[in-house]
Amino acid sequence: MPRFNVGGAFFDWSRFPLEGPPSQLDVRLLCWISSTSRDKENSIQETWGKRCDKLIFISDSPLGPANNQIEGQSDAGARIVRLIARTTLDVLKQLRDHYLNDSDWFLKADAAT
Repeated sequence: MPRFNVGGAFFDWSRFPLEGPPSQLDVRLLCWISSTSRDKENSIQETWGKRCDKLIFISDSPLGPANNQIEGQSDAGARIVRLIARTTLDVLKQLRDHYLNDSDWFLKADAAT
């Protein structure tokens, strides 16, 4: 079986006979970013945020609408969601309730990352 390059690391899939090499196009990545202000959101969207299929910005202050959720779309086509949450547990519950079947991987980052 061929070797498969993932992020510069090569994997020999002959060691995993029940699974074929994953297709990089099939992986859905949801990124949730903890942020206290919106000043870094544009930088994230223009740089590494383009690699995410869905960007969720988490804040601990009200955002505007009654449900405290604002949705939009980035230039790269990623869905952007802004949620209010007090704790990491609140965020994890919202991800489980609303996004569990929409993504294969979840990445948590801080806006200062």
